[in-house]
Amino acid sequence: MRSSIIRALRGLLAGFAGLSFLLLYLLLEARVLSIPAAVVLFLVGIGSLAGAVGSAGISRLFRITPRTSEGNAAESEWWLARLEPTLEESWNRWSDLVLALGLGVVGVGALVLVALSPDGEPPLGLLVVALVGINGSLISLAFVGLDASSSAE
Repeated sequence: MRSSIIRALRGLLAGFAGLSFLLLYLLLEARVLSIPAAVVLFLVGIGSLAGAVGSAGISRLFRITPRTSEGNAAESEWWLARLEPTLEESWNRWSDLVLALGLGVVGVGALVLVALSPDGEPPLGLLVVALVGINGSLISLAFVGLDASSSAE
């Protein structure tokens, strides 16, 4: 019982870490995020990552440890591409659920902001965020169902 609660908590934290870093990248690229909000999102991501995989995960994600010639040769140079292997051991259906709900809320929220835009031309970045958020949510939701059905067997 206790191990399943710990596994669920690690999965939730992994989902929050993945969602935080994904949203940080997406919203900064779309230029719709302020600097203070970006700092808060980054700190939430770091805290969730530390809770899910420990300080070794932070070192692996941001390559704080020195590189070895053979150990890191297959890893990507882009920090966001290293996020999935870093979170892999603690990722579960709870993580998929957090990702699906978070992306859905952000996507729908971006559409609402586009609809309520006071001027005639809303920022194009909001439309990109809405597209990625809603589509990513639908794809993640499919994995929540697959993981739940495979764990019942």
